[in-house]
Amino acid sequence: MQRLLSTCNRRTALGARNYAMTLALLDTGLRVTEFAGLRVGDVDMRNGMVVVVGKGQKQRQVRIGSKARTAILKMLAFRNGAKETDPL
Repeated sequence: MQRLLSTCNRRTALGARNYAMTLALLDTGLRVTEFAGLRVGDVDMRNGMVVVVGKGQKQRQVRIGSKARTAILKMLAFRNGAKETDPL
């Protein structure tokens, strides 16, 4: 996994996004389609929880670790003014 993560240039918007997505997917165990449906407001940065809508439109909460949350915050820093309703 370290080799995969090390290929992401976190100094660019694309690299920061790829790094954050990879960490979040590994950390939460979400399906790619579930992750693709996330909005900025679905991630509770303080409590480390993500609200996910999965198969059958069932809603659940999953934990997300501090490394993945930090990566998401750095990714969002490249997107000035991201609103809670914007796609993650």
